[in-house]
Amino acid sequence: MIKIEKDILDLKQHIVEVRRALHQIPESGLQENETTDLILKYLTKLGLKVERGVSGTGAIAFFEGAEGKKTIAYRADIDALSVDEMTGVDYCSTKPGYMHACGHDGHTAILLGFAHYAVKHQKDMKNNLLFIFQPAEEGPGGAEAIVDAGILEKFEVSAHGAMPHKGSDALLAAAATVTALNTVIGRNIDPLEPAVLNIGRFESGERRNIIAGEAVLEGTVRAFNEETYSILRNRLIDTVKYLPESFGCTADLEIRDMYPAVTNDPELFEIFRAAVGEENLEVIKPMTISEDFSYFQKRVPGLFFMLGSRNAEKGYINPLHSNKFNFNEDILLSGIQLFNNIRKQFE
Repeated sequence: MIKIEKDILDLKQHIVEVRRALHQIPESGLQENETTDLILKYLTKLGLKVERGVSGTGAIAFFEGAEGKKTIAYRADIDALSVDEMTGVDYCSTKPGYMHACGHDGHTAILLGFAHYAVKHQKDMKNNLLFIFQPAEEGPGGAEAIVDAGILEKFEVSAHGAMPHKGSDALLAAAATVTALNTVIGRNIDPLEPAVLNIGRFESGERRNIIAGEAVLEGTVRAFNEETYSILRNRLIDTVKYLPESFGCTADLEIRDMYPAVTNDPELFEIFRAAVGEENLEVIKPMTISEDFSYFQKRVPGLFFMLGSRNAEKGYINPLHSNKFNFNEDILLSGIQLFNNIRKQFE
């Protein structure tokens, strides 16, 4: 267990109330107006320099440390999902069709709690702290807009450095395309390099006795290595462009380049290892989920970690994005403590 300071333990009731208030007002990406208002009000009351996010929602707050030689940035995502909540808790979503099913209410509450702690212990804070409350992590992606707007540079954050259609037989052409795409990884990617190219949706035809005039394929491409992703992308383009032509068909291709891979900085990982303690650390295998925190890492060294919200003994067993997802609110304090432990490692 992570040892939690008394001043952080004393924040529990307050920060739980903040989390539950956030939980009741879930909003989709770039529509987080009530959430933003709550965050801005909270940060302003703390006396921090705060501004609304570059996309119209979200917030950026700056805390000036006693020495101010470095700036450490912390990010919390604030958007929710279009999910009908089924948790049955008394602080359930008040917005039908929307729910904080991925813990962003917890992320936001943790960062607000850490900001609260920082202000209370201002004399102990040597470095500057930048609190980034980011909209639209679930889509269309709010991190890239923040990075492109130069927010990290503005606050001097330390840096190191398919749709085949209108053809003779679109169904047949699409089927051949699916088969061909399933050979791309096996014949183009190093077998030791993680990669995914999967077609998850195939729709074609109107009736059983009519040749299909159109087909729709949808899928996903994932890779940890940018070079690997580039190979997959190029092979996808070539296959969809040329193979349907052999069936007398044409194809339109739309690739939504979402988020780059999240790759933790080795030096920051060692700092995190010291901050969390070896006994509290579990290094997991790479995961092919998406997370736009990677845009921050492309600009400055970054570290992404998971607190671990599952607790079977207390009934917290539902996964992220489930309409029954919830978590043990004690981990809010663990999150604040970890942020503070990380901060101390830089001093």
